[in-house]
Amino acid sequence: MVDLEKYKNNGWGLSKKCFQDIQNIVEKFKSKEINVVEFGSGISTVFLVDLINEGHDLKIVSFDNSVEYATKITHPNLKTYITELVDCYDGDFETQFQKGKYEEKFFQKKITPVHTRQKNTFYSIEEGQLSDRIDIMIVDGPHGNGRNIAFLHGVNRLGSGSYVVIDDYNHYDFVERFQMLFRDTELIAESNTGGINQWELGGIYKIFKII
Repeated sequence: MVDLEKYKNNGWGLSKKCFQDIQNIVEKFKSKEINVVEFGSGISTVFLVDLINEGHDLKIVSFDNSVEYATKITHPNLKTYITELVDCYDGDFETQFQKGKYEEKFFQKKITPVHTRQKNTFYSIEEGQLSDRIDIMIVDGPHGNGRNIAFLHGVNRLGSGSYVVIDDYNHYDFVERFQMLFRDTELIAESNTGGINQWELGGIYKIFKII
C-alpha cells in the first residue's frame, strides 16, 4: 500500500479519499494489465507510477498542456504528452455529443489565453496516442466545460468494467454529458465535501463503473 500522505496538495489535485478509491479499484483488477488514461498530469501521475512500483501492472498515458505543472517523473510504462489546446464552436460541440463521436475536423488551435472558465477546450490528441481499450479514465483537466470532450475520446474505448473518475464534477455538466454517451453506469464512490481542507475532507469527485 502506498503512503497517501506523499500526494498531499492544496486542492489543485485529487484528494486523499479519491486516491484511496482509485487504489481500491486498481486492486480489483488482480493480475490483469490495466490501461489508465489521465487528462491532467501531475501529482496523480506520481501516484499511478508508485502503484506500478507496488507491483500493479499499469500502462499509463497522461495528457497536459503545461510544462510547468505536468509531471516530471518518468517510467517505462508511462507516456506523458504535453499538447496544445484546441477548441470548437458551441454548435459543433453539441453535434459531437448528439452523434456520440469525436470529430477532429471541428477543432482548431486555441488562440485565446488559458484561463479557468475557457470554453469547449481540450487537449490536442493525435491518432494512436490512446489505446484501443481504457480500463480507468481520470478526468481532471483542462479547465472549463471542454473537459467533457474526454468522454468523446472514451467512446469505443471504455467498455463494461471500465471506471471513470470525474474530479470537480459540480463545476459543469460533466456527469450529464458522460451519461449521454454511457447510459449503463454505476456510481461506486463520491465526495462532495469541498471546503478549505479538501485533502482530508474528501474533495469533490465521482467515480463511475460502466456496466
